[in-house]
Amino acid sequence: MVRAEGDDKELRVPLITQIGSVPNERELQNPKAVKDWAVVLSRGIIDGYEKIVAAVNGRLGFGDGLNNSPADNFAGTVFYFTIPLAGVEVEITHNLGAIPIGFLVLLPPVSGVINTGVTPWTTAKMYLTCTVAGQTVRIAVLAPSQNQ
Repeated sequence: MVRAEGDDKELRVPLITQIGSVPNERELQNPKAVKDWAVVLSRGIIDGYEKIVAAVNGRLGFGDGLNNSPADNFAGTVFYFTIPLAGVEVEITHNLGAIPIGFLVLLPPVSGVINTGVTPWTTAKMYLTCTVAGQTVRIAVLAPSQNQ
């Protein structure tokens, strides 16, 4: 219990337990309350940081890798397909509702290189080629961020 200066009443200083709670003017007069608040705030920030690291670190995933399956933590879809002819575009229906920002090769072809085709990508389709015929690949098609 403390007394505020010029006040005859005792002041109870609550233990502040929520991050974002700011001590009021009377609580700021009590050094212990300010210290307790700072400790709780520091612990809360550290705890929040540790939770974010635990949620992200080693837990980002592209889904089960099956054809046309959604990625776990990425805006996009995974495709598994064969490019039958060298240099001929393969049309992939992604249905992301946005033009993909690109793709990541998850399972590369045994030989050859995957390239973008000449046909412009749309909000539903993309076009890829391979330099060698008959190559099977797995790609993750990445959608643009929702924050743009």
